[in-house]
Amino acid sequence: MHILVHDGSIRNVDNEADAGALLALGARELTATEIAEAGMAGFEHLVSPLNTSVGPDGRITFSPPAGPTPEEARAVKTAEILSGYDAALAASLTMPAENPTAQDVAVGAALFAVEDAEGLAFVRETHTARRDELLAAVAAAETVEAVRAVEVSYAV
Repeated sequence: MHILVHDGSIRNVDNEADAGALLALGARELTATEIAEAGMAGFEHLVSPLNTSVGPDGRITFSPPAGPTPEEARAVKTAEILSGYDAALAASLTMPAENPTAQDVAVGAALFAVEDAEGLAFVRETHTARRDELLAAVAAAETVEAVRAVEVSYAV
């Protein structure tokens, strides 16, 4: 990955041939320090003229992509819970009849986020939970971090 400045614009190229051609035309490749100072570290593959500008003084301004909203994070986590629950339910149907009912599929170690005065803490507990309880925990999470902290592993 090469990030270059050419004719006052930023260029992001992923191969040596294109980088070499631009360098031959007078482009300048950004150093790792310049990339870090502009806030591009970790986002190099997303750098483009649409989110990065080069000012008249050569200063580079990068606008990183916005993270997901809490609503988007809840949608992803809900889909994860439902697909995991469906898989655990299907597995439980092949078990002996003394297994819990389909609605009470056992969940293994569930990691829930708990906010306290010192910030985000995690409580690990093993229990049986209904799918609706897990969905309620996700729905109650108010931040993306809290949604992501609701980790559930299913065991039947």
